[in-house]
Amino acid sequence: MDRVVIREAIPTDYEDIEIYYREHPDPHVMLRSPEAVWRAIRSGVFFLAIDPAGKNSGRICGASAVYDIETAMLGGGAASLREAGGSNIKREARGFGIHKIFHAARALHTFALDAGGFHEYFGAILTPNIESERNIVLMGFEEWSDVPPALRLNREKFIRDDGGIKFFKLSTGALPQIARKMLEFYNKPILERRINGNLEQIDLVLDIEITKRYIDIVKLISDGDVSYFRDKERRE
Repeated sequence: MDRVVIREAIPTDYEDIEIYYREHPDPHVMLRSPEAVWRAIRSGVFFLAIDPAGKNSGRICGASAVYDIETAMLGGGAASLREAGGSNIKREARGFGIHKIFHAARALHTFALDAGGFHEYFGAILTPNIESERNIVLMGFEEWSDVPPALRLNREKFIRDDGGIKFFKLSTGALPQIARKMLEFYNKPILERRINGNLEQIDLVLDIEITKRYIDIVKLISDGDVSYFRDKERRE
């Protein structure tokens, strides 16, 4: 693989996405319903890493999305949540940091472009393990202890082999760090990894709305200007 393209999925990708997840299972990744996947695609929050040299489902080397969750809250009433999930990187493409791009793209798109607003932006780890927990914390998430019982019950159905589940949420305070990471990729579109001491490099193409049309917002956020999001939280 000489180049990877990060872009939003389109409806014609659905069949290849379905095959990709089936051929590259991950015990830490929840599989979503076809309806949930379709909603994410239509909402522009299902992201793919594409190897232009590949064909059909073989061109996908990574996938990640944001899913809409409606749930009852602890204080009563219902709320619209956003769940960052489904991140799956093909083994051959691991080590380049593609998951970091997915994380930044999901969070920035959701916080900056979600006009409807939402109560929480969270992620959940199946069969929690040290590496997965360390990675999600490095991405700016904090452990979420007071998870609404209805949400916990809904997600526990995905647990495999009594492995358990942990919830983490992302606050607006983490956005500047995430925006700066996205700008690093934007300003230096090259991904690197080392295997057995050998450096490998591939070109990166960011073909996503948040960098094509809203890069000025990303720059504002990177400077620590999240006043809009704080105002939105107060309005909600």
